[in-house]
Amino acid sequence: MKKCLVFGSLNLDYFYSVDHILNSKETQSARQMQCFCGGKGLNQAVALSQGGASVHFAGCLGQASSLLSDTLAHYHIDTQYLRSVDQPAGHAIIQIDRTGQNAILVYPGSNYAITSSQIDETLANFQTGDLLVIQNEINRLEELIHKAHERGLIIALNP
Repeated sequence: MKKCLVFGSLNLDYFYSVDHILNSKETQSARQMQCFCGGKGLNQAVALSQGGASVHFAGCLGQASSLLSDTLAHYHIDTQYLRSVDQPAGHAIIQIDRTGQNAILVYPGSNYAITSSQIDETLANFQTGDLLVIQNEINRLEELIHKAHERGLIIALNP
């Protein structure tokens, strides 16, 4: 059976309900704030798992982000290739106005802590025909694509 590896991002997404999207030099109070787990990597892994795939996740988990690892565990996603790093977790600040328009600020944090050795160690466990799912929210993407291609993995990029 072929394996599915999501090598990707993990973010804490902070949603702020506001009257309007902030302009330069402006301050306003939010009507509501909610925090959810996100990042395209985590979202893709959850969707694949819910669709019945056996999913392995690789990436970097930042400080104080047990909510993210708990979410992966909840969806039965294998996290043996997930590395903890001494950096803040990736996060997004999302303003949503009364009409549904939004503005998003993303801090990559630990999502940009992937190393060449992590890529090599992870890909060593996958072979020709296995699926690699990636997105543009991690560092070393070009290196990861090149090395996965050399190993014969099927690469799905969701930009």
